[in-house]
Order: sequence, then C-alpha cells, then structure tokens
Amino acid sequence: MVDRTFRNYRESFTGTDEDDSAEFYDGAGTIDMGDGDDWVWVSDPVDLIDMGDGQDSLMAFDDVDEIDMGDGDDWIYLLTTGNSSNTDDATNIEVLDLGAGDDKIRSLDLTGTIDFLDAGSGNDTISIDEAIDVDLGTGDDVFSADYVSDLDAGDGKDEVTLVEGAGTIDMGDGNDDLTITGPISGEIDLGDGHDTFEYILASDDTATNFYVDGGDGSDTLILTLGDDWDVSVSSGTITLTNDDTGESADISYDNLENLIVESYDDPGVQTDIYILM
Repeated sequence: MVDRTFRNYRESFTGTDEDDSAEFYDGAGTIDMGDGDDWVWVSDPVDLIDMGDGQDSLMAFDDVDEIDMGDGDDWIYLLTTGNSSNTDDATNIEVLDLGAGDDKIRSLDLTGTIDFLDAGSGNDTISIDEAIDVDLGTGDDVFSADYVSDLDAGDGKDEVTLVEGAGTIDMGDGNDDLTITGPISGEIDLGDGHDTFEYILASDDTATNFYVDGGDGSDTLILTLGDDWDVSVSSGTITLTNDDTGESADISYDNLENLIVESYDDPGVQTDIYILM
C-alpha cells in the first residue's frame, strides 16, 4: 500500500495493486495507480491518470489530458479550488474513460470542456459543464450538462438534462427522459421505447429549428413555454411563434404520438394536448 504526497513535479508514478492514495501538488507526467481501491488528488496539470480496476476516487483541480478510471464503481470530482487567490480549474480533458461500473462524476463551475467522455457500461450518474462527444454506454444513466455537441445515451432507461444541445443527440433504446432548457440545433433521435422529451422555453428565450425522431414506441413531446409563445401544428412540423418578438422556429418531427403544451409561468398547468399523426 502507498500513501504519498508529492510537492514537486513527478515525471511518472506507479502505485501497487493494493488500496493506494497519492496527492500531486505540482503536476505529473503519467500516474499509474494499479488495481485496488485508490484515492488520488491532483492540483496541477497531468498528462495521463490510469486508476486501474477497483472502486477509485479522483479529485482534479487542473488540466488532465487523459483519464482512465478502469472497471469499478468510481467517483470523480472535477473542481475549482474555491479559493479566490487560486483560479485553477480542472479543464480541457481530452479523454475521460470511466470503464465498466456504476460511476459518478461531479463538476463545479469549470471553464473548459471534456473532448470525449466514454461512460462504459453501468448505471452512471454524471453532472458536468461542457463536453464535445459523449457516449454513455449501456445502463440506466442519469446525465446532465450545460452543453453537449454530440451525445449517444446507449441502451437503457436514461435521464438526460441539457441546457444547450447541438449536433446529434441519440437516446438509444429504452424508455428515456430527455429535457432541454435552451437552444437546440441538429437532430434528436429518441430511439425505440416509450420516451418523453421536454423542451423548455421562457418568453425571452430564443427558439431554434431542429428535428426529432421518436422511433418505435409511444413517444411524447412536452413543450413548456412562456406566455409569449404560440404553437401551431401541421403534418410533420410544430411551429413556435413569439408574439412579443415576432421570431419563429420549426420543430420537424417523425414518429411522435403525443404533444403536450404546458405553461412555463404556471408549472404543471397544461394548456393544449395534441394527438400527432
């Protein structure tokens, strides 16, 4: 077992296959913790962290190019320091591979992005700020982010909440719940299953054109809208028009069965119900 604290930069570090802990205050090149239930703290940039198999915990306060958590039920905290005199963030992670297991990620007020996040199989719970490409893998996952470019939720009963989405969102097979609370561009594929997609717009939000395919199953689109938004429905198109600004946007769709319009200003109050053909 290793329990070490490093104040100076380390080119490389190798742990054991026992339950190790290590703190790196001046960064490192490569950190290989080996198997076991390991704990790692880094507060300066690191090229590669390989946690190995086991129930591991990682706290990162600065750039890490690549993180491989290995198999096991892991915890990752991507944090700012919370110290006004030190503004380091755990930002600009190129690859984050969680491996198999029921993993958890929490990030707080980060300014960079995760280029590629592979959650692997398992029932994962992930809360991050921004990511370019996300693959949640199989399992019943709970995922939230401020922004995602491309997301593949994989098979399972997934719950996804986004502030903003672009590119492609593929929810995979399963009875999924998708919530988006801001601008969308690109395409959404809900996959097979009885899915629910809620799109939320306040009166002063900007609507954008996008496409959604419900796939097989009985799928429901819920529009939670501010009072200034009007809804009109024609075959294959739902048009949103803002009475105050005059702007409008089209939601093109296939394989949606139900449309429910709810009030943003009076949560839970339904204003219209449509059966889509």
